[in-house]
Amino acid sequence: MPVAAVNTLSDVLESPQFRARGLFAQLRGICYVAQPMRFSGDTIAPAAGPPALGEHTNAILAELEAAQMIDPSVADGLRAPENQHRTSG
Repeated sequence: MPVAAVNTLSDVLESPQFRARGLFAQLRGICYVAQPMRFSGDTIAPAAGPPALGEHTNAILAELEAAQMIDPSVADGLRAPENQHRTSG
């Protein structure tokens, strides 16, 4: 019967093996799991961290508004159905 140790998150973060393999990357003070596969000459690291709350909201809304100008049906998926909150009775 095959068995193996089950590591906790702390075990993994402190593991000399994972650190030596470069499994973790730091970006904006946040620790990320790096790309586990390695190819000769390539270094793969996150290009950017997660966006701040609302960081891309204006760009997304502008894109949706432009799409709606081209095709008004784009907005149909953005609104809740009118009878969504009605109860049957």
